[in-house]
Amino acid sequence: MNILIHAPTSKEGGGKYIIENVFKNIAYEISTNFFAIIPSKLIKIIPDTHVNIIKIPSVYEKWWSAPIYYNLILKRIIKKYKIDCIWNFGDVIVPCFYNQLYYFDWAFLVYDESYLWKNVSSKIRFKRKIKIRQIEKNIKEIRYCIVQTDNMFVRLSDKYKVNNIIKIPTPVLLPEYNFRIQLKLLLESSGIKFLFISTFASHKNHFILLKLASLIKNQNLSYKIFLTLDSNDAASFLDEIKLGGLSDVIINLGVLERGEVASAIKQCDYLIIPSLLESYGIVFYEGMKFEKLILTSDMDFARDACGESALYFDPFVEDSIMDKMKEAVNLPEAVKKYMLVQGLKRLKSIPDWPQFINEFINITQIND
Repeated sequence: MNILIHAPTSKEGGGKYIIENVFKNIAYEISTNFFAIIPSKLIKIIPDTHVNIIKIPSVYEKWWSAPIYYNLILKRIIKKYKIDCIWNFGDVIVPCFYNQLYYFDWAFLVYDESYLWKNVSSKIRFKRKIKIRQIEKNIKEIRYCIVQTDNMFVRLSDKYKVNNIIKIPTPVLLPEYNFRIQLKLLLESSGIKFLFISTFASHKNHFILLKLASLIKNQNLSYKIFLTLDSNDAASFLDEIKLGGLSDVIINLGVLERGEVASAIKQCDYLIIPSLLESYGIVFYEGMKFEKLILTSDMDFARDACGESALYFDPFVEDSIMDKMKEAVNLPEAVKKYMLVQGLKRLKSIPDWPQFINEFINITQIND
């Protein structure tokens, strides 16, 4: 069997993380030939394996080239290499190819809530709509759609009435703590420290923190909120912090290296995650590993991930967030310990990478 690992746009973030680990853990299969289409920048850093890399011009990694790539270039590749099955980690479904396992990790498809479309640029709005249209057109024309959570399983099946969905949680390769790595800004800060690990995007809901920080100042509380934002991506938001005189409450650590993530979590007292949407939410599991109490949005994706291991607030109301911060600080030790144990139990239920890949292989070999 010839299997194509299709991930032409997985150049950063969660997509890059998944492809790197698939390559590290994929075992040699006597009866299977593996091929892969991955971003050009990843070819240089992935481990040398028995997977055959199919190189394509980098222009086809751009979203606007998708019509030509999917309808012409990819069809030629499938024919040339006699591909029998596609493990599709790409942005959209490969059209006119039934035997594919489409790894679905884009929650915007199944959330129609209007607040997710507010404060979004026309370019992003256009890209989202094009992507939604393409997935909707083809989702019933493939063998299996792989989801990561029960929440995504329910939402996808309810919205599109499809029965070709299988849940396979993504393994979480969590950072290891190195006591030699200490973040100066955290060391120098006093008070109770809340950490929000996230890039800057509208659905991450950073702007509610401005109102929250004003409350903290008005009540003269010793709470500090630490962020991990790229100063260029979040320039206007960071300016608002300064203009509002909130720099002593909201402190940006900047983008963290992987080794710094564990240290930041260890050096803080709580994780706070006011997101309005998460496809999976690896940061939840990072908090569980390092036994930090999580405060997060009272939404289905968060409850699916955290269960009894988190405190939940209304992410649109700063007073609700404040109430949960105070509750966390004053939580009885026995209750806190119980919640942290629940988090560790949830963490242990997630498969490792060899198990993840074996699931894909087993599904591929199922005879309809």
